Amino acid sequence: MRRRTVLFACFAAMAAPLAAADMDIDALCLDCHRGGGGGRYQAPVIEGQHAAYLAAQLARFRERHRDSFPMSPVVAGLDDAQLDALARVLSVRDWPAVAGEPPAARIRRGAALPLADGCEKCHGEGMAGAAEAPRLAGQQRGYLERQLRAMAAGTRTHPEPSPGGADLSTRDIRDLAAWLQAGAPPAGR
Repeated sequence: MRRRTVLFACFAAMAAPLAAADMDIDALCLDCHRGGGGGRYQAPVIEGQHAAYLAAQLARFRERHRDSFPMSPVVAGLDDAQLDALARVLSVRDWPAVAGEPPAARIRRGAALPLADGCEKCHGEGMAGAAEAPRLAGQQRGYLERQLRAMAAGTRTHPEPSPGGADLSTRDIRDLAAWLQAGAPPAGR
């Protein structure tokens, strides 16, 4: 029932785009994007993400340069000003805690992967994100694993150095995602 309500809200938003201040962000965005969901199809946490990054991704969904149901239909009718306003509203919210702590051994192995050192160049110190790259520290592990698998398979683009170019094993992907979910602590913790 809840899923049907969310889909109805998404299609209602397409029919009559509103200003970000008038949007029910909890219903339109956070029913899916608030941390704590289970399984491998978790949506990414977006509260507290950088506004410029969010606005760019929303525009990519709108223009169908990035596709993920229901994102493209939800933002299809929004103009740049509405996307920017929505991104600003989401960016000033606190980053929520993600449910579940990954195993310590997995976190240590993820921190020890050679790839982990190169990510901060774009994703910022402590993987806290930047205007051009998302925050990864504290992100949903299922979402991170799915994106890393897509990069490794070449179905999701990523600028170089790319995690896909690192020939990540399934274990590497799980460990790297666990390390990121735990907040990307330095190796040896």
